[in-house]
Amino acid sequence: MNKLLSTLAVVIATAAPAQANVAYRLLDSQALTQTVRATGTAVLYDQPRCFEKRTYGYYHPASDTMVLCVNNHYENGELDYHELGDTLRHESMHIAQACNGGDAILPWNTIAKYSNNRILSIVQRYPVEHQHIEYEAFTAAATMNNTQITKIVKDFCF
Repeated sequence: MNKLLSTLAVVIATAAPAQANVAYRLLDSQALTQTVRATGTAVLYDQPRCFEKRTYGYYHPASDTMVLCVNNHYENGELDYHELGDTLRHESMHIAQACNGGDAILPWNTIAKYSNNRILSIVQRYPVEHQHIEYEAFTAAATMNNTQITKIVKDFCF
């Protein structure tokens, strides 16, 4: 099974390198990405865990690393830039939360005012102890733009 996943990862990684390189450059040029890097957080793309778990991205607090799984944002051979931006905002909120001691920034009832049932149904799949921070990250990513998330990261991390 691991060999199949490794082979699949190589196929995916080589399938659209030109588009992925464009996406990497676009992400690198974003003020939000630059702000996250300025906190000391490493920002990486398409790491092995991306292909193992088929995730869009993740933040690993112990190593202070944010990973964006660019190659998992393809739909019908086209990169979904909207979803990729959403992932950047979501994972960046986790950086702000880490700077807030690992806690959510807003209370549940405030987040609920801006959220929706789709987000709540996603969050309910997480362990209870992670639901608050995920609810906040999903909601912020869906309702705020990069500039607003950049300000939150700056406010909590600098």
